Amino acid sequence: MSEETSNVYDALRVRGFAFKGRAVTGRLVFEGPLRVGGRDVQCELGLDPDFFVIPYIKLISPAAVIKRKITPHLGHDGTLCYLAAGAMVVDVFDPVGQTLACLAQAERVLNGALEGKYLEDLEEEFQVYWGGELCLLDIQDVHAELQAVVMTPSESGVFGAITDDYQRTLRKLQAIKRGGKQAPWPAFCVSTGIKPRPNLDVWPPKTVGQFLNWQGGLDVNCRKALERKMLKALQNGAPGVVLMVHSPLVRYCVGVLFRDSAVSGKRILRNKSWLYERRLFRLEGVRIDDCYVAERNTPGVRTLAGKKIVLVGAGTIGGYLAEMLVKAGAGTSGGQLIVVDPDYLFPQNLGRHRLGFSHLFKHKADALSEELTGVSPGCKISGVVEDVRHVELRGVDLLVNATGEEALGHWLCRYAREQPTLTVWIEGPGSAVRGLLKASNRSACFRCLCDANREGALLATEEPVEPLMAGNGCEGLYVPFPASVSVQAASLAAEMVQAWCSEEPAPALRTRVIDQTRTLATPDCDPLANADCPACCT
Repeated sequence: MSEETSNVYDALRVRGFAFKGRAVTGRLVFEGPLRVGGRDVQCELGLDPDFFVIPYIKLISPAAVIKRKITPHLGHDGTLCYLAAGAMVVDVFDPVGQTLACLAQAERVLNGALEGKYLEDLEEEFQVYWGGELCLLDIQDVHAELQAVVMTPSESGVFGAITDDYQRTLRKLQAIKRGGKQAPWPAFCVSTGIKPRPNLDVWPPKTVGQFLNWQGGLDVNCRKALERKMLKALQNGAPGVVLMVHSPLVRYCVGVLFRDSAVSGKRILRNKSWLYERRLFRLEGVRIDDCYVAERNTPGVRTLAGKKIVLVGAGTIGGYLAEMLVKAGAGTSGGQLIVVDPDYLFPQNLGRHRLGFSHLFKHKADALSEELTGVSPGCKISGVVEDVRHVELRGVDLLVNATGEEALGHWLCRYAREQPTLTVWIEGPGSAVRGLLKASNRSACFRCLCDANREGALLATEEPVEPLMAGNGCEGLYVPFPASVSVQAASLAAEMVQAWCSEEPAPALRTRVIDQTRTLATPDCDPLANADCPACCT
């Protein structure tokens, strides 16, 4: 036994805790008192032997302490949620102080809960109390006609999904190595402006009547709408119905089976008690829709959903950038991401490309589309294996040039001068990464910037960027730089695309110096178009 462990044993012994052995998880298990409501309540304390994770605390006989069936921060098995994840920095060098602090916090939380505090926390913890089988929610439009999907083969604890696009959801299930078939019962969505919280007296609801009574206590109009949906499904001869409640906090679902086929819908309308007695099964809704995936990490920020974006170049920058665009919602909600590149993926590309051996000798554009469709099956992504000069580019919301080819960049400036265009590139052998967004006729285009650079203006670094080439023979010459530089260029471009989407495109020219031996020459700014530019001013 280490000295730290021995000291914890001694400190807990003073607190009245006794060691009971090791759990199958490896935790050190103790039993002892928490001071609750002026008396001692026995609990189980589970310590991480490395003291790297906060202890779990579980009441041994919760019914002897808790008079209400639902108590904030207390699970049905007596487990106490006394600290939010990340709310405490674990001090591995003070296991005694850390353990005693956790016990003190547990006493504060439990005493507060018994005094009627933290009731508002029941809203945030609603899913914990709701429970039920897992139900995947792939719904882009809650007002659309919904379908229930039963997962096949049947997974333990998994019901299936609710969707407004069966084929899209099926692709997602297949991506996680699951199958699904359309259920024979309908699905409906009912919206409410009230956040749910569990009933402190009767919980969880086991029948339709209990469920409707609870929902009516929150929102009577929502209760009426739910009842109407059930009766509609019953009148239409459905063997059951799946309902989703769309609240400001969470989406929760229920299923009802109409087993008694001898009872007609009209008879139910005259005597609803039969419906109220039907058994209810709760479903824990887990969102997998594309909007949620894109918006979760940037709440309140616009996504690329619904935008038509053309990405020219599926090379070392374009490969990473394409994935970032998809993560930001590109190709969802009627939008489209089109990747244009005529080249193949060769072995010499593997060291710094998003794609790997599984796509070797395939066209980069097709391979990248295939890869990203697997990553996000709900996105519309297509590859175009052609020289971009032969592709119709007008009518897109945003054109992104990630080829790094200066001449092509000049051509694109002239061809697409009436639409927003972002150019991203790497300076020399990874000295810096730059991005230029032309979002209006007043803004400089890539050709304007190149002309300014040749005159010594708007440069990336104070020190000249000398050309550096590697390779020889059949392999051909190339500019050497690591994959990390490509990722930083793609990240800069993704940042600028997000700014454009949020209608905050400034600054239009952005530079990130990678080589720390160099000095930034041009701070981020908004250069104006050159009146003599042959690309954007003719």
